[in-house]
Amino acid sequence: MQEFSFSTRVYFGQGALERLRKVEDKRVLIVTDRFMNQLGVPQRVASFLTNCAVSVFDGVVPDPPIEVVTAGVEAFRDCGAQAVVAVGGGSTIDAAKAIREVAKKVLDVDTDKMECFAVPTTSGTGSEVTDYAVITDREKGLKYPLSSRALRPMVAILDPELTVSAPPSVTADAGMDVLTHALEAYVSTGYNDFSDALCEKAVSLVFRFLPLAVADGSDLLAREKMHNASCMAGLAFNSAGLGLNHGMAHAVGGKLHIAHGRINAILLPHILAFNADLTTVHKGEYCVAARKYQRMAKVLDLPAPNVRLGVTNLIHEVEKLNRKIGIPATLKGQGVDPAEVKARKEELVAAALADAGVSAAQAVFTKAERDYEDGVPVYDLEFHTSTHEYEYEILAASGGVYSRSVEALPTVLPSASPGSSTYIGIERAKAIALERAGLSAGQAVITHVQMDRDDGAVVYEIEFRQGRVEHEFKIDAVTGRILEYETDQG
Repeated sequence: MQEFSFSTRVYFGQGALERLRKVEDKRVLIVTDRFMNQLGVPQRVASFLTNCAVSVFDGVVPDPPIEVVTAGVEAFRDCGAQAVVAVGGGSTIDAAKAIREVAKKVLDVDTDKMECFAVPTTSGTGSEVTDYAVITDREKGLKYPLSSRALRPMVAILDPELTVSAPPSVTADAGMDVLTHALEAYVSTGYNDFSDALCEKAVSLVFRFLPLAVADGSDLLAREKMHNASCMAGLAFNSAGLGLNHGMAHAVGGKLHIAHGRINAILLPHILAFNADLTTVHKGEYCVAARKYQRMAKVLDLPAPNVRLGVTNLIHEVEKLNRKIGIPATLKGQGVDPAEVKARKEELVAAALADAGVSAAQAVFTKAERDYEDGVPVYDLEFHTSTHEYEYEILAASGGVYSRSVEALPTVLPSASPGSSTYIGIERAKAIALERAGLSAGQAVITHVQMDRDDGAVVYEIEFRQGRVEHEFKIDAVTGRILEYETDQG
């Protein structure tokens, strides 16, 4: 059984701010940033409130850090807020969500029953209708996605007139965030008929109206359509989930200080190709993501007579859109030094490992291969530390965790550690297997490497292929002794 629901009441189109007139005789905290405050936007929003005492907290910055949330909670306390209105982009709305949630716990205030309005001034995050917020730890250079239904705003007000001040670059970055949301939710494992309909409409609106909004910020029709597309994509991913694109964007964007929408846009063509996996056919069919991308290409009236052409044309159309609105194709084009990316590679890996609470220095990967689970393409990933084995199944289409398990290593090797000589290591085990088979590394295709246990001993299972001949080894992880060796002519 699946569920699709959203409790946020959405008011959209020109004049949507009129909804605020129903807020009467309350102490209201408006959460915004200094730029919006200097433009007088919070004051304009406040003018629609009826007989309310208004306080403005304008301390929000892009990718709001924990410190901003703390300062916002203090402002909440000082004004005795009875309602919160977030006015700004995704960072502002995220900050307001976090402020409201932390205030509930720290100040013992029942914010769940308190009116909360999200008034976006950019069309990108869809944060006005989602259960998510992203907060940054500046010291660690990481972005933390928060998730709770309590974070969802009660009311979203989509007034396109508030977006006309956004410069072209901000409009472009935000718009590509919308497109990424929609294309990720479209192939996420939680997709459903309702989220698919929202994704297809959002994507079609982005391709039609984003170039117009970037070219002429005063085009209210384009602004309204992008506002609507952003909200629809937000509703879609709030139901279906996101995937690898955003997972990588949070890590790379946080480390290299690239705007969220821009890094999403740079990554998107590559993630589309990765998800589609056109090099793999299972039982005569491409994966679900590839077939759905073909469907999306048809929605956009792109040539898509078959899966391969549909996927290819969709990717090319995304690249074309990036060029049209001035987004570079590479990190180097964004001004990032390739040497810095290479030097910080380990930091990005560490961010990916953070989910398991394991540092890159502690982990030794023993398996990474593509497989199918209940007909769904997954990536099997396994690594170990000195004390535990971790096994993950990662959904190939979305990057979400399908299954995860953690087990203590057998006590037969209590002192083992990744850097010690107790384990011979994967590379040594491969070399032993290849030597036994009389092959060089260039003659064999490794298809399976896994650390396992057999009768209390730690072993490496290694499989590789030479032409039609398959070789299967089981090697003692401590002594390097070959325990089992089988061949199959295929």
